[in-house]
Amino acid sequence: MTVFFVYIVVIGIFMKGKGHKKMRLLSVLALSAVLVGTGSLSAQSRRATASRAAIPDIQLTTRLVNAPNIQVLDKPDGSGPLGKSKKWLQFQISYKFSASAVSAKRIYEDMKVEFYLRHPVPDGGYAWFTGVQNLHCVIADYEKHYVALYMPPSTVYRYISQDTKIKSVVKNLQGIVIISDRDDNVLGMHFFDLSTGKSLSRSQAAALRNAYKNINQAKYKFVDAIWAKENTPWQWIDAEKYDLPKPVFNHAQKLQAKEAPAAEKAEEENGE
Repeated sequence: MTVFFVYIVVIGIFMKGKGHKKMRLLSVLALSAVLVGTGSLSAQSRRATASRAAIPDIQLTTRLVNAPNIQVLDKPDGSGPLGKSKKWLQFQISYKFSASAVSAKRIYEDMKVEFYLRHPVPDGGYAWFTGVQNLHCVIADYEKHYVALYMPPSTVYRYISQDTKIKSVVKNLQGIVIISDRDDNVLGMHFFDLSTGKSLSRSQAAALRNAYKNINQAKYKFVDAIWAKENTPWQWIDAEKYDLPKPVFNHAQKLQAKEAPAAEKAEEENGE
């Protein structure tokens, strides 16, 4: 933009002797170019700001919870390798849309809530545990929205802590919540430290962000070790409270898609 402006001025000086009308015309062109460029940059800034502010408020609550009890034996079975450590680690995420997203009546199809958790390992560094909740369709409104993900007891026991108290289990856990739309545009991001129960400082968040960017180079990665609600015993419990999960409604379509090629192959072999 600056180069273009200088170019116009130079041409104007060169053509000075050819009359004031041409100079006035060039001045108008230069001013128009500046205004157009400024308007374009301003529009880009507004779009970026709107994208960042779509979900500015994300909160996380973590608890150790017992699975819904369905007794299928004469008496509860207390044996097994986990002993009393049979509680799930529940991550309940709540979020609210910005006023601008609500005013624009945004509808987010195929929205995704990604959860990244890291824990120090004995030989140095960190192990990453990941999970994702895919949502069917979320309408931006002023209500508080909820998503829940769970880490199974066996994973908690073997890789996090064998303690049964929540403070001991979460004392070394940090992570990131990322909410994005169907095109992977980030709508909101939340950095957390479960040992303090507070959001990280800017420097701590920056360090965690850099670690997340290099997650593929991490020595220990447990992908999908944190489960979406519909894949747990809580699938239908309090369903009206949570945003509508998408995988539940895609299951039949996935099975059908897998079976179709096999059926076509059988028809070809039979000469049909």
